[in-house]
Parts: sequence; C-alpha cells; structure tokens
Amino acid sequence: MPHTVKTLPTTRRDTMELNIDIAPCDRARAVKLLNTLLADEYVPYTKTRNYHWNVASPRFNDLHKFFEGQYEQLAETVDEVAAFAFSAVGRRGR
Repeated sequence: MPHTVKTLPTTRRDTMELNIDIAPCDRARAVKLLNTLLADEYVPYTKTRNYHWNVASPRFNDLHKFFEGQYEQLAETVDEVAAFAFSAVGRRGR
C-alpha cells in the first residue's frame, strides 16, 4: 500500500474560516487591546522572574519560593492573553 503525504493549505483562502463571534471589523481593535494587556502583564512577569533569580537575603529560600510562585501565576496570565489574541487573529502576526 503506497504511503501518501497530506499537504497543508498554502493560502488563506484554503484555511478554515474563523468564527469566534467577533465581527472582523472589531477583531483588529480587540487584538490591539489584548496586545497592550499582554505587554502590561509581561513587564511584571519579567521583573518578578528577575527578582526570583537575584535574591540576596538571609531569607533567600522563602523569597526565592515566593517570587517563583508569583512569576508562575503571571506566566499563566501571559499565556492565556497571548492565546486569546492569537485565536482572535486566527494566525501568528498582526
């Protein structure tokens, strides 16, 4: 039995139509707002992660664990916002 290779769609027209109950005219504004939120959430994530790696204190272990918990929670938020923005566009990019 011969092995066949399935090819992926190469043009936007060949892909499935996006249906997320946001009108195409409103989608760009929603993505712009989500990207702003993503940037706003990424700053405290980065700062908290840097604090986690640069703790210098007699309470090193407590602070190290505290900052780790904080940046893990922020990472989840960043991931959720990024995934929603991606799904609103339907592809990577703008």
